Amino acid sequence: MHDHSVYRKFCDSARRFPASVCLTAEGESLSYAEVHQRVLSLARYLQHELHVSQHEAIIVVADQSRWWLIVSLSIQAIGAVEFPVESAKPANEIAALAEKTGSKVIIVLDTAAAGQLLSLRIVQRSLALIVASGTEPNATTLGNIFESGVGNQRLLSERTIAVSAIIATSGTTGVAKQVPVLQRSFLHAMRVIPRVLKLRRSDVFLSCLPSWHLYARLVEYVAIATGGSVVYSSIPALAGALKTSGVTVFPSFPEIWEAVYRQIISQIEKSKMRIILRSAIRTVIKTDRIFEYWFSRTRYDKQTPSIFAIVKLAYLLPVRWVLQRTIFRAIRRRVSPTLRYAIMGDAPLPLVVDETLRALGFQVLEGYGSTEQCVTALRRPTRNFPGAVGRVLPGVHVTIEALENSGSGAALLGEICVTGPNVFAGYFADMQALKSNPQPPLQYKTGDIGSLDSRGNLVVVGRKINAFRVATGERVFPELVENVLRGSRFVGWVVVTESGDRTPVALVVPDFHELLQWLAQHSYAPALAEYAERPEKHGDFWLPLLAGVAKGLYQKEFERLLIDSGLSAAARPTRIHVLPRRFHRGAELTQTLKPRREFIRREFKSVIFAKRE
Repeated sequence: MHDHSVYRKFCDSARRFPASVCLTAEGESLSYAEVHQRVLSLARYLQHELHVSQHEAIIVVADQSRWWLIVSLSIQAIGAVEFPVESAKPANEIAALAEKTGSKVIIVLDTAAAGQLLSLRIVQRSLALIVASGTEPNATTLGNIFESGVGNQRLLSERTIAVSAIIATSGTTGVAKQVPVLQRSFLHAMRVIPRVLKLRRSDVFLSCLPSWHLYARLVEYVAIATGGSVVYSSIPALAGALKTSGVTVFPSFPEIWEAVYRQIISQIEKSKMRIILRSAIRTVIKTDRIFEYWFSRTRYDKQTPSIFAIVKLAYLLPVRWVLQRTIFRAIRRRVSPTLRYAIMGDAPLPLVVDETLRALGFQVLEGYGSTEQCVTALRRPTRNFPGAVGRVLPGVHVTIEALENSGSGAALLGEICVTGPNVFAGYFADMQALKSNPQPPLQYKTGDIGSLDSRGNLVVVGRKINAFRVATGERVFPELVENVLRGSRFVGWVVVTESGDRTPVALVVPDFHELLQWLAQHSYAPALAEYAERPEKHGDFWLPLLAGVAKGLYQKEFERLLIDSGLSAAARPTRIHVLPRRFHRGAELTQTLKPRREFIRREFKSVIFAKRE
């Protein structure tokens, strides 16, 4: 029975491990039994006091919250439907969502958003508002609900429906779509991922992800399926949490590990052993490239190793083994003394970052999925090759719908099509449609382009909608190029697109702090922090530098990265434009920090289509 819903799966873990720590935040820990008691208290309150029925909507407003898991499980226990939204969403949009879904309950887990949302009850007086904490007279707090739930023996009428939650996509191509994610999709991940990664009950999962994102809830669901514990940390406190929380599994996104990489490289450059360390890292990367050529395909077509290079593995592999267990181990322990895996979702790491972290012995495991397909593929610790997303998960079937002129056999390139229990059943239309039993389509066409080898290893090269052909007729996937260029520590964001003369052009947003530090070191500019923190206010300072010496720096950096990337000459940008401002969420970036390419192309049209000098 425990496989019928995420809630029942949690109940199974609570029964087996009642005294084990389930959640830890701000120095406070709750056991599985304590979490279960709070889940029951809130579920009874929703069902008996607020009269929430099966298939009714409940809106949950939160970013990262230690209460989210309890709230989510309570909603699923009574067969209601959770609509998670970010706390930055305007009150009028939440009001519109409440009206569309007929929701009569809003749960606010973000203190800053609670005051704004109280005004929503003036517009819709039938709404019940539950907040995480506070003394607002028109809201009920979770603390009060948990306290009143102690000793409450009212029978919970448990309900199970096919839909777990309605989660919004990132909206990279326009308006975000709402996806009813099925119980079966989460349950598949909760069964399979612990098995393929050999997760243990003793594992500690460090969570810094926003609660409204699919990735965040997937991580916590997998944690409770193993009987492991979840430790919450804010982004600013991550460095300390990695060192002191006992974390063994760290699900994260690229920006975090790019920052870790840059910190490591910075420390190496300050070390008296920097020449030896640089050489050691290059040696291990070279070893890995030879090894990966024979055992895995990746996004990048590297030079074929010679027979002599393959013979060199006989001594390179032992050298790699020694380095990763001595010098590199000390580097890893400075980041986290207990970390086993870092699971990378949402987007791939830059190639040089991925290769360097792997060389140092970090197990950064990239996965592939989306809101519509949950998780389709995941790298394994024993087959962790940069440039690939790993093997397709058991129970999932992937086919490649070939593009024209895409090759054949093992090199077949085309749209990735997925079937299996992880696939969604169509986008949200209305609450009435959810009452039927949604069935996944026979095949989900992802819109992603990739290839699949005979061993089930999946390679993703980019989005079909983003690809373009250059003047030579070659198809270019901008994500591949960007993934290489982001390896420079001076890059904050980079977007590659098609210019007016049908060649690739790169729009670069600097990492202003790193760039300013370099300019100061080379006596080009004073190291005034204000210039880096608010570049838009200091255009007179930045514009001449970005058009001159800084542009030259980026050209040299990109040439260094591209020459060893395996990308064809046609895919390499012919022009670089360095922008004197940052990208912002809600404008150039989605809420999940993905570039909105059409918006960027419109905003910087004059730069993209400017004639070459």
